[in-house]
Amino acid sequence: MAKNAEPQEKRFFSQFEKLGFYGSDAVHLNAGAPGTELLRMLPPIIEAATSHLMQNELEGDAQIFQYGLENGHWQFRSFLATFLTEEYGDAVSSEQLFLTGGASSGLWLILSALFNSGTVVFVEDPSYFCALKVFSDLQMKVVPVKTDDYGIVTDDLQEKLAEHFSENPVASHPPLKALIYLIPVYQNPTGSVLPEGRCRKLINLAQKYGVTIVCDDVYNLLHYDDKPVCPKRLFAYDNRFHPDYVGNVISNGTFSKFLGPGLRVGWMEAPKWATEMLEDFGVIGSGGGLNTYTSGVITSLMALGKMKTHLQKVKTVFKTHMEATADLLRQELPPGCKLKSPAKGGYFLWIELPENIDALQFLPFAKQEYQVTFMPGIRASPTNSFANYMRICISFYPLDVLLSAVRRLCRAISDFQQRSEDDPNFLESYANSNKINI
Repeated sequence: MAKNAEPQEKRFFSQFEKLGFYGSDAVHLNAGAPGTELLRMLPPIIEAATSHLMQNELEGDAQIFQYGLENGHWQFRSFLATFLTEEYGDAVSSEQLFLTGGASSGLWLILSALFNSGTVVFVEDPSYFCALKVFSDLQMKVVPVKTDDYGIVTDDLQEKLAEHFSENPVASHPPLKALIYLIPVYQNPTGSVLPEGRCRKLINLAQKYGVTIVCDDVYNLLHYDDKPVCPKRLFAYDNRFHPDYVGNVISNGTFSKFLGPGLRVGWMEAPKWATEMLEDFGVIGSGGGLNTYTSGVITSLMALGKMKTHLQKVKTVFKTHMEATADLLRQELPPGCKLKSPAKGGYFLWIELPENIDALQFLPFAKQEYQVTFMPGIRASPTNSFANYMRICISFYPLDVLLSAVRRLCRAISDFQQRSEDDPNFLESYANSNKINI
């Protein structure tokens, strides 16, 4: 080992290792990523795809190692369009696809290339906590919108749009007055799926007010029902064959949730005006398409038929995890608690605790006494609401570890509630005796 190597305590291979999720101190139910069980499926199929790609490059001009086409090479977009068409049950055009470095990269590109600092962004409350940080970093003005068990409340959105903007008698082109950020399918953190009526109203509102809807469609393919296709994405409700079509929706997708986050490959499905602006963005023009080589490997995965097979294996594992965890929570959550998620797809389960339990205060108790953690709901709220909610994830751990942790979590809630009722000063004394901040 070189003398200038980092010390042992700083040698990490991933974010989750750095956070301690691979350690034995606790089971971290806030880990929103595929775990070792899933990632170990990848080496054989990635090796086969890489060999396939390298053989093709040897027989050609080895352009996979060249600066890539701005929107991604045509084979990647063509195979991806076919793959998504089958999974969505709805036609996807390769011309509307744009290669990204994953959903986070896609979101950053959209915000940086299409919108200015200070732009108003309407977001669900609660929403994806990392997206809220991105909006803050880019100095955007966040306007929270109410949600219910089915997703964003469109009546509240309409009121808030009207507070900021007037309706457009003529459709805006491009619709860049503001943006609406949504996770319409298997929402993070709630797991909700937006009903058709609200989807149609969202399109209508976006057209009326000249705004763009940016959808993080990262969990759509992970549906655990018996239907052959996933829930309809919002992009499909914006009919590009309508005479008044402008294109008010961008769908932001990724392979991270069912393949591997380390591959850093995703896609956008976007109207022509957006893809043209993205292609002209300085960073893309200078560096070319993002992750051209890895997108080539993924193209070979699709060409060999291995992507669809892998997705089905992942869905089988996750379906078992989701259904078993949801059933266990329904059986063992203490009185006053409620599982709010439909538990039909995606990664997350959203749990409502009794109003007198603050999940952020409960968290250190659960970790120290029961070796289990979760994400407090307040961290997903731009208004610091949902203090008595928690989000847990079903994707990271093997089933036995996951269910054992969920049982401990249920016991921890009951224990914490009982101690708090028995001793009004419990929280303060527990914090002092364990030298923690609550």
